[in-house]
Amino acid sequence: MDNHSNSDKKDNFEKNDPFGLGLHFWQNYVSNFISMYNEFIQDTQRMNQVYRESAEITKEMGSLYKELAVRIEKMNFLYRESTEITERMSKSWLDNIWKSLLPFKEKGEGEEERR
Repeated sequence: MDNHSNSDKKDNFEKNDPFGLGLHFWQNYVSNFISMYNEFIQDTQRMNQVYRESAEITKEMGSLYKELAVRIEKMNFLYRESTEITERMSKSWLDNIWKSLLPFKEKGEGEEERR
């Protein structure tokens, strides 16, 4: 029984050993701190990567915006040109076709008034 009682005392001492408990607490504390610090470094690296990617996308969007502005300006120019062509065509239609028909109507109307 002496052996059994000695092992009980040893187990009891290991459970209640302040140095062992302090060392175990310190290991857990340092392990948690290192884990949190490692996560912080990884998050910082990811934030740096996100910042770089967003800066590149912002540059791309700026160039796309410039390209869009150029295309809109080109569309406005084409619209103005088509408006000018339409006005010219309608004026030509009125000047050449309708004016040639109007004198006949005017003559006919004038003859009816004279009667």
